[in-house]
Amino acid sequence: MKSTTFKGPILEYRLEDETVTLLNAITATPSNRWRRSANTMIRELKVYGIWSRCDAIYVLAAETTQAALLNWKNPGETALTVTGTPTFQPNKGYKGNGTDSVLTGPTNYSAFAQYQRDDCHIACFMPNPDGDNLFDVGITGATNSASLKQAGGGSVQYRLNTVSVTSPTTFGDRGLTVVSRTGGSATEAFQQGASMGTGSVASSAVTAGAVTILATVGAAFSTRVNAYVSVGASIVNPMATQYHNTVKNFMVSIGAFVR
Repeated sequence: MKSTTFKGPILEYRLEDETVTLLNAITATPSNRWRRSANTMIRELKVYGIWSRCDAIYVLAAETTQAALLNWKNPGETALTVTGTPTFQPNKGYKGNGTDSVLTGPTNYSAFAQYQRDDCHIACFMPNPDGDNLFDVGITGATNSASLKQAGGGSVQYRLNTVSVTSPTTFGDRGLTVVSRTGGSATEAFQQGASMGTGSVASSAVTAGAVTILATVGAAFSTRVNAYVSVGASIVNPMATQYHNTVKNFMVSIGAFVR
């Protein structure tokens, strides 16, 4: 069991209970910088009410592959499964190969507690705008799907429990992108905390497929670096801005993102 306090370079600070659970699941003890940054992010996500709205939080920007594949909300569950040959970049994330690489979660969207048909979100953090035009997070089903694609030039396309695509206004594609459904025919997308516009595509049903990162199964494979993914209940402003700033500060502190 990891200690609930840790002596940093200047002061001793207390670890959140969730941080202790996470550290107990990581086999190689993280550096002081990463551990402290992770603890700060967890604390802030809790303060802003974001932590409780997430079913899964995958921080791919870790120091080891074992740590990168854990669900921070439930580190004891089965980790992400790696298929193909994505490239792991320590403290950056996983980069897809564009042909067959995908990270697959153990839980179907339909089994999540927070992610619901008309109250849901998908989020991902991209350190750099790679100009890709393929899927970053998702799973596409026969009659409904959940997916997020950051297309070239900063545009976003997404589906939340429907087969129809919503494409909001182009915006910068670095940082945190959040797409949320807040009602049967109400969606909204955010990048770097700013709204990219709303959508009115009606929902159909929650997909029975599992969360995939860097691809939609059997459809499209990304070549981008993905540093962070979350799935859960809807997130809108001011929470979306707080979410972006919190994750961005973590990424800056570990060297994954340059301001």
